[in-house]
Formats: sequence, structure tokens, C-alpha cells
Amino acid sequence: RVVADGRGAAARMLCVSTLEPRKNHATLVAACQMLDQRFPGLDRRAVAAALPDSIVSAFLAQVRTHPDRLAVNELTYRELTHRSAALARRLRSAGAGRGTVVAVSLPRGTDLIVAVLAILRSGATYLPIDPSSPAERARFILHDAQPTLGIGSADLLGDLTRVGEGAPQ
Repeated sequence: RVVADGRGAAARMLCVSTLEPRKNHATLVAACQMLDQRFPGLDRRAVAAALPDSIVSAFLAQVRTHPDRLAVNELTYRELTHRSAALARRLRSAGAGRGTVVAVSLPRGTDLIVAVLAILRSGATYLPIDPSSPAERARFILHDAQPTLGIGSADLLGDLTRVGEGAPQ
């Protein structure tokens, strides 16, 4: 069902095609054709231009709009932005930035979300390492991706310089 607002439908299509790249291509084409029929004047480029240009900018828009709403678990958007900004500063001080990779080995939860936001805010790329991965698998991923920094367990991150919310690890 397509809602009356074509921008919302187009935005959802962009999200589906981005988040589910293996989704049946014919389904996406059919949905785009349905949008074209339902909204003949819809300019998809204008819709794409209206979307946030990054996860960080979308997050910061939420911080500005709803700073005191719960963002994740017990944290408000304001608290989440403060924690992620502080960690991003620590990451940048340790050398993170555009072109660098930061490995993350944390269990799912608030700390993982803070870490991912911080890495993206620093300009670096994040490399997820599942904490339940066998050590051999983690070593292979780390060797292949060559991250410069890590956040999380020394057991899986080995000799990588680790950065955390507290003192350097």
C-alpha cells in the first residue's frame, strides 16, 4: 500500500533497496513503476536530495528535534549524542578519520550503538567483529581489513590500539 505522500513511499523504496540489496530486483522495479503511476510528477532526484546525506546527519536531526526522547534503551538523544561525540573525539585523537578502519567487538546494546555512532562521527569506517566469533575468524577478519584502532575486547582485537569511553585501553 502506497501512502498519499509520495516522498515517504519513495524514501521507503530507497531504504529497502539500500538495506536489502539482495531483495528481488523485479519487486523493486514493480514498486518504482507503481510510484510512477500513482505519482506521475514525482521527481525521485528531489526526493533523494531531501533525504539525509548520512546516518550521522539523520541522527543529529533527531537530536535537534527530540533531544529528550528516548533514543536507545535508557539514553535520550541528548545523552546519546554527548556520549558518541566524546568517543568520536577520542577516536580522532587516536588517529581515526576518513580512510581509517576501526574494529568493534562489543555485545549488542547501548555501548555498541554509541561506538558505531562515534566511529561514523569521526569519519572512519567501522568493522564489526562479533564477540561470539571464534578467535581464528576474528584474526582472519582483522588481518584482511587491517583496522588501525579497536573498541572492545582485547581477546578478539589482539594488539590493536584500543579506544574506549574511559581512559585509553
